[in-house]
Amino acid sequence: MYCVHVCLEVFFLFLRLEDAVMGRKPIFKEKQQKVRKLNKKTGERGPIQGPLGNEIGPLFDLIEALPDAVFFKDVQGRHLFVNKACERLIGLGKEKILGKSHEQLLPPDLAEKCALSDQKAIDSREPVRFEESMTDAEGKKTVLETIKVPFFDRRGDVAGLVGISRDITERKCQEEDLQVALAKEQEQAAKSEAIIAGIGDALTIIDTDFKILYENKIHQDIIGKHIGECCYMAYQNRDQVCEGCPAAESLKNGKIHKRERTVQRENGIQHFEITASPFFSPTGKIAGVIEVVRDITERKRAEKKLEESSEALKARTARLSELNTALKVLLEHREKDKETLEENVVSNVKQLVLPYLETLKNTQLDTKQMTCLDIVESNLKEIVSPFLQKLSSKYSGLTPKEIQIAGLIKQGKTTKEIAELLNLSMRTIKFHRENIRAKLGLKNQRTNLASHLLSLPECQF
Repeated sequence: MYCVHVCLEVFFLFLRLEDAVMGRKPIFKEKQQKVRKLNKKTGERGPIQGPLGNEIGPLFDLIEALPDAVFFKDVQGRHLFVNKACERLIGLGKEKILGKSHEQLLPPDLAEKCALSDQKAIDSREPVRFEESMTDAEGKKTVLETIKVPFFDRRGDVAGLVGISRDITERKCQEEDLQVALAKEQEQAAKSEAIIAGIGDALTIIDTDFKILYENKIHQDIIGKHIGECCYMAYQNRDQVCEGCPAAESLKNGKIHKRERTVQRENGIQHFEITASPFFSPTGKIAGVIEVVRDITERKRAEKKLEESSEALKARTARLSELNTALKVLLEHREKDKETLEENVVSNVKQLVLPYLETLKNTQLDTKQMTCLDIVESNLKEIVSPFLQKLSSKYSGLTPKEIQIAGLIKQGKTTKEIAELLNLSMRTIKFHRENIRAKLGLKNQRTNLASHLLSLPECQF
């Protein structure tokens, strides 16, 4: 009967451990009552022979049906009892397990661990819990969670161990997968937070009550505060937050809003660009706003400088345009003065020099004097020839002689004066005058030729 009592105590202990492992409410009291009823019927049943001696059939039937591996050992480590789950776990039948120690049944490394845990339970005289793994002949790895509890004889000495091993392979795989996923998630979260913390803008997450859930720049305890209390956001009070601020507008219509704000600081005026973007819950409702505050003070200063430079450039361009116009006028006057000078040079040479040369030719000159006179006349013509070519282009359609006569007419010379200057007859001069009027479209008109020549644009001369 002693072995029966030991088995009952072990069984009650097993129920307590089972409840702890499974995380359920204690049911061992209920089972204890059933066992007591079975205990009364013990004498009615024939004894079942086994490693523990006479055993209670229904009790061990119950242990046999358990999904976890249950085993009893003596202090030498020999197996006194194993259930079917333990048989499946070891891979041998009960007849090959009973009476044998773990060194005879398990691989050396696992047998050594088993011996250490057995000794720990015996020495401590208390339950021990640990995890162990074993690999079968096919290479399949199984992770076990084992509880070993010592039981005692009448003298209080350790008589052996009862153990329960549960297969937690699937749970361990799930835990490992969960740990890997959690590690990846934490790594990703750390990267995201590092990126957010590293950006130059202030990023704030705000809920629908305008309370701060996250902020990446301010190194003070502002989480949970109303954004109107944080002047760094360029808001001065709560009322200002509710009047046209991007966060309020985004919470109202679920759209992105942007605006600029100017704040007077101790070190001067600061400009901010505030962008508010709403985010939504899984149900599609607005859950809050992500607000990004960017300091655009330097950009505003640069824009102002650029605007000032642009205005200065416009003013300088206007001045240059005026100077260019004035210079153009001066150049035009200079060109006219040059043309006038050229005409005067040609006219003076023809009027004041050449006539006298012709007069000298009609005097009695010796050969040497005539040669010198010819050289002087040739050099003078060479000097004024460029001017004559330019004057010819001005009076397109006229012959060189007509151009010469037109220039003298323009100067107000009479027909007689021109004849004397050019050493031509008055009849010849009148002939040339009529040709000039015809080429200028003044034939049979009473228009004064000299006045008409003076009125012609420079481009026609």
